[in-house]
Amino acid sequence: MKNLFFALSLGTMMVFSGAAFGQEVKDGEKPKQEQNNTRSNGKNNMNRKFGQERAANMKQMNGEKQERTAAFDNKQEGKDPQKEAEKKARKEEKDRLKAEKKMVKKNKTRK
Repeated sequence: MKNLFFALSLGTMMVFSGAAFGQEVKDGEKPKQEQNNTRSNGKNNMNRKFGQERAANMKQMNGEKQERTAAFDNKQEGKDPQKEAEKKARKEEKDRLKAEKKMVKKNKTRK
């Protein structure tokens, strides 16, 4: 009974340590599974290396974006609603004439 318990405990220790699967890991070495995954490790290393620089660039870009939107909002506040209405009416009239001209041209080509 003692031998059975000892064998079971030894087997579970081997499974959890990876020794049963040939995953013997020496000091300072990565397990084989991590070693084979070099592409993602390279990406992770690159991300770690340039992470701070990228974060600084993102903060700068966000700051510039906020400045642009603030300038745009300021420009919007200064607009005259009457001028905007006139501008919109002119544009609608122009679009209507353009569509009318297109229909006349279409009708001529059908005959």
